[in-house]
This record gives sequence, C-alpha cells and structure tokens, in this order.
Amino acid sequence: MSLEIEATEWVISSSFRQLLRSLIVDPPAISLARSVIKVILQFCKENGLSESFNAIQNECQVSLNTIDSLEGFVSDINGGRWDVVLPQVAQLKLPRNKLEDLYEQVTWVQCVP
Repeated sequence: MSLEIEATEWVISSSFRQLLRSLIVDPPAISLARSVIKVILQFCKENGLSESFNAIQNECQVSLNTIDSLEGFVSDINGGRWDVVLPQVAQLKLPRNKLEDLYEQVTWVQCVP
C-alpha cells in the first residue's frame, strides 16, 4: 500500500513540474493554473496526502492559505490558546509586518496579567 501512495505522490509532483514549465510560456494561464493548483492542494489536504500537499505547495509557490475551522480559530484566539493559534498562523502566507504585529501582540498579552 505505501508503495502505491509513494508512486502516486511522485506522479502528482512530476505533473506539476510540467504545469510550471507551461506557465513560463503562457503567462495569461497563471491565474487559472493557480486556481487549479489550489483545488488540488485542497484535495490533498482533505485526503491526508500531506507529503503531496507540501511538495506541491513548495514547488509551485502557491499557498492554500486557509485554516480548518474559523470558529475554532476565533475561539482559540479569544481563549488565549496561543500554543494552538501560532502553529496555524505559521502555515499561512501572511505579510511580514502582519506577522510581526501578531507576535508583538501575543508577547504583550502574555506579559501583562
């Protein structure tokens, strides 16, 4: 079973290399290709294909940029469960200044009783 999964993951990664090469030739297709890549990333995430998810995301430089549960995320923030929130935020592609503001806020909240 594991050999099947590894072979499938290699095929997915190889297909994306070909897709990326085609984008260099046809720039108008970039937006459509990014959308297709996001759909495939969502499929990988929902089906537990974490190695494929990471390989595709890293190779294509396209981030799914989602969290699993908005309600849970907001609840964790309001509850001050930063040990849960910060790993989720780390997976998002946020601007550096926003991340700095967030970490500054978390540090301030933790230091002030």
